[in-house]
Amino acid sequence: MSESEYPASQRITVDAAEQDHRIRAVTVFQTDRAEVRRRVAVELKRGQNYVDIERLPSCINEDSILVEGIGSAVILDVVYHAPNSTFTQTTTTLVDDSPTAVCHRELESLKQDRNIAREQFKFLSSYGRSLDSKVTNSEELARFLDMFGPRQSEVAKRLQDLDLQIARTQKEYEEKRKLHRIEHDEKRCTKISVVVYADNDGKAEIMLTYVVSHASWTPLYDVHASVGRSQSSASTFDLHYRASITQTTGEDWSSVKLTLSTASPRLGTAIPSLSPWRIRRLQSGRTRSWSPPEVFVPSPAIVQVRHDYRYCRSRSRSRSRSRSPRMIHSEAFRPPSPGAGLLLDRGAPAPAYEPPRIRAPSPMRWRDAQAVLSDSINTTFAIPGRSSIQSDETSHKVVIQVLYLQADVEWICVPKKQQNVFLRCDVVNTSDFTLLPGVGRVFLNGNFVSRAHIEHVVPGGSFKISLGSDPNLRVTYPSVRTLNHTTPQPTFLSRNKEDANKNITTYSQRITIRDPGSSAASQLHIFDQVPVSTDTIITVKVLVPPGLGPAVLPANDTTGKSNGKTRDWVQVRKGVKARWAPLDVGGEGVVEWVCDAGISEDTELELSWEVSAPVNERWQ
Repeated sequence: MSESEYPASQRITVDAAEQDHRIRAVTVFQTDRAEVRRRVAVELKRGQNYVDIERLPSCINEDSILVEGIGSAVILDVVYHAPNSTFTQTTTTLVDDSPTAVCHRELESLKQDRNIAREQFKFLSSYGRSLDSKVTNSEELARFLDMFGPRQSEVAKRLQDLDLQIARTQKEYEEKRKLHRIEHDEKRCTKISVVVYADNDGKAEIMLTYVVSHASWTPLYDVHASVGRSQSSASTFDLHYRASITQTTGEDWSSVKLTLSTASPRLGTAIPSLSPWRIRRLQSGRTRSWSPPEVFVPSPAIVQVRHDYRYCRSRSRSRSRSRSPRMIHSEAFRPPSPGAGLLLDRGAPAPAYEPPRIRAPSPMRWRDAQAVLSDSINTTFAIPGRSSIQSDETSHKVVIQVLYLQADVEWICVPKKQQNVFLRCDVVNTSDFTLLPGVGRVFLNGNFVSRAHIEHVVPGGSFKISLGSDPNLRVTYPSVRTLNHTTPQPTFLSRNKEDANKNITTYSQRITIRDPGSSAASQLHIFDQVPVSTDTIITVKVLVPPGLGPAVLPANDTTGKSNGKTRDWVQVRKGVKARWAPLDVGGEGVVEWVCDAGISEDTELELSWEVSAPVNERWQ
């Protein structure tokens, strides 16, 4: 039986745009996807019913459509209608903060002002007529006209200006309204038809699940650090884990149960395979040579998901596939039976992504988000309460969790580049949440400091955050002092002929640290550097601090320190020690000092080195 042969009394049309409030749950993925679960309420008649669910988002993935139901009614068929340009347009509800809604509120405000001005004009006219009959002499009449005339003229001019403003705003509002209607309706051109057979008249509900594009979320962080005012006071570190959600699907998600997932629905599941790698003897010549043959590598088209989103077309297309009877949801009907869902397909292989089934929600706390599913691959966050995400280009932010983490505060200065002393937190992720890559705002003692980027951090991992500078510590870095001299020519009796006839340049760099005693720093890390030679005839030797050894250890070093990560500390004096900085901290040729803070007098550091090269060799 074709669609047109169904009796009108058994045809039910549902405007999905008017039932956006019946969207129950939404799962947003990071990769431009979201799974939507909405309930569709219908009044079924006894017999066969044709339910047309219109004005669904145009960006629905046809392969993801899932129709579920419970009860004695039977689903006979499900038909997907691709978006088309002839879809009936109806008036849409404006978003409160949309440009059209703002223009409408401005128009209403102008109309109210005009009504007030009209009442003022009527009052002045009525008052003038009543007072005019009571005036008996010319002086009183002149005084009345001097008072009444300017006021009435002012109100009349105000009315004229308001009429002009209302006319302009009305025209602007109509243009914005027309544009809004066109843009909104173009995003909601999909229709799904469900053929249902009911034994009796009654209310029923259909649970419709589908995946849409044009929706995503990104992690955001607010770092709130508090550093004690003294060395004895404790420091705290709070990480506000948030998400920024954007969706332009055409439907508004109002008061929905929101879930965020790190899964990637668009990724395929095909695993590449290796073809046999064969060699053979050449027919000519004695030399046996072979080269690797071209190894088959699947092209990206083999593993990518097929995106079959049919936007507006010249003619409507429908696809249907008969199924065995399924049960449809109704509160008055009996409990659900296994396998009551109906998943649309087109006779093709199973798609690379199958939307996860959202099960009955388990009791959860309403203060913090829960990682309802977390493994080595994906994490899913259940946002507490209900969320409303409008279909616009606005970024909507929700809180996932507030984490109270362990952090050690370090004071670091690189005076050669900048003489400010910076604070840095070495933070350990002691929570059960995986921190995803994202940007964050850094607040120190309640004041905004800067923006930062947090990399992927698993539970138990660590990361570093800069907290700005400490104005209580002052570091001076004067110009380096240089001394040149040349060694004499070697003689027959010279003991050290290798250092003879060389040009030696000695450098001395001093660093002064001033702590007036108001800083909370317990230790201060200072970094500076000496040049590293790339030529064997040019040597660099550190004189001060003594005992550091060569900047680069030989490759055959057996101490296990040639990687630059475990160099020993050298005690310079009480409260000051130095070493070659690890390569992953400062790089090659970088010297690190650690100074105990709390010293009221100035602390002076010295870095001295000499560069030796043959007299005839120039270097830079």
